[in-house]
Formats: sequence, structure tokens, C-alpha cells
Amino acid sequence: MPIIFNIYALFQAIIGVALLGLIQLVLPLFGYNYDLIGGTKEAFISLQILALIAAYLDAKGMKGSLFFLPTWLTLIIGSIFVFYITYDSDTFQKNQFILYMSSIAIVAIYVKLNQRELRKKWKKRKHTLEMLQLKIKSNSITQVEYWKIASHLLYNPSFFFLYLNPLWTKIYPNTITADEFLQYYKEFINTIDIDTIKNKRYNKWTRSLKESLNKPGTYSEYKHLTFSFSRLANTIDHMNSNLS
Repeated sequence: MPIIFNIYALFQAIIGVALLGLIQLVLPLFGYNYDLIGGTKEAFISLQILALIAAYLDAKGMKGSLFFLPTWLTLIIGSIFVFYITYDSDTFQKNQFILYMSSIAIVAIYVKLNQRELRKKWKKRKHTLEMLQLKIKSNSITQVEYWKIASHLLYNPSFFFLYLNPLWTKIYPNTITADEFLQYYKEFINTIDIDTIKNKRYNKWTRSLKESLNKPGTYSEYKHLTFSFSRLANTIDHMNSNLS
């Protein structure tokens, strides 16, 4: 079975291994002699450290994936598996407790970091949309400028956000509400002059998304289209490449 990963996972691996090597050099200064790079008993610790680094990078935008899962989550699962096939000593119970507590801590840290980054980027997008609306209102924007700005407005919602929104809201409260998301994309899609999109396929995708977004009054009434936001991203890329 081939290992499936994206380019961000490779970058995360390079950064993670480099930092792991640095940590191994520093630990002896504090009286710890762990072999984080090649040690068998320390393997689960190394994977946990790599999971923490990957979780931080993921929250900052470097979203690596391995086996269709976020890299940091795959590393946590891997650390648990490695622990159970390598540990049989008297310190099993103690290290098992450390393993699970650190795993929970990494998840909590990731959620907290992700909350902060999501809200910060969301506020920036909303501000950019307001500036775009003002430019359109004053008729002081060209098509080239419009589509360049549009590329910064994209928020491609996750499957988790779209299909499990009540659960998503519990994990990420006070970040992006469903109705706020719907209102944002209504305003965004209504700034697009669809007649300027000459390609029939992209024109059709945009019209379909516009109709879907403008029908409901609340998110609970919204029937989102499969791949619709990815298609909007492709449409914006197409317009930018054709107008540049």
C-alpha cells in the first residue's frame, strides 16, 4: 500500500526532524540522555514531540496530511502503536500515563492554536471584503484588481464544518459561526459579476453556488453543493490566470 502524503507533510517532517535533533543536543545539558533519533524506548517520545511540532505548523497554515489524516494526528496514533509494541518494562504504567496525558495535551494545544488562527484570519477576510465592497460601490476597481482581491477572500470550509457543524461549533466556539459564514459568502458571491466569467463551466459553477447561497435565511436551511467552494477557488484561479 503506497504511503499517501502531501507536500506540507514533507516540509513538516524536515522541520520536525531538525528540531528533534536540536532537542537531543540540548537535553544532556539538563541531565537527560534520551536517544530521540534512534532509540527504541524513546521512539514514542520522539513521535509525540513530532506530533506537537506538526500540530503547531498545521495551526499556522502548513496543513500536512498522511493517510488522509492530519500529520499531527497520525503521529499521535503512531506513537501509541509504537509504545505498545516496544514497552514491556517495569515503567510501563508510568510511561503509559505520560503517553496519554501528552496526547490529550497536544490535541488541546492544537484546538486552542487553531481557534486563535481561525478567528484572526476570519477577521482579516471580513475586513478585506468590506474594502472590496467600498471599491465596487465607488466604481474604482478593475477586473484584474477584483479577482486578485477575491483570491484573498476564499475560505474553503472543511467537511467537518459543513456536515458536522453543531459538533464543530462545540470544539471551536467563538471562531466562525454558521450564520456568519453564510452571510459572508452571500456578500462575497454577490460582488462577482458572473457575466465576466466567459468559460461556461466556471460560469455555471458560480451561478449554482450563488443560487444556493442566496436561498436560505439561516445556515440550517442552507443546502450546500458538493465541491462548490473548491469550484469557486478554481474559478478565481482561472480568472486570475486569464486576466494577468
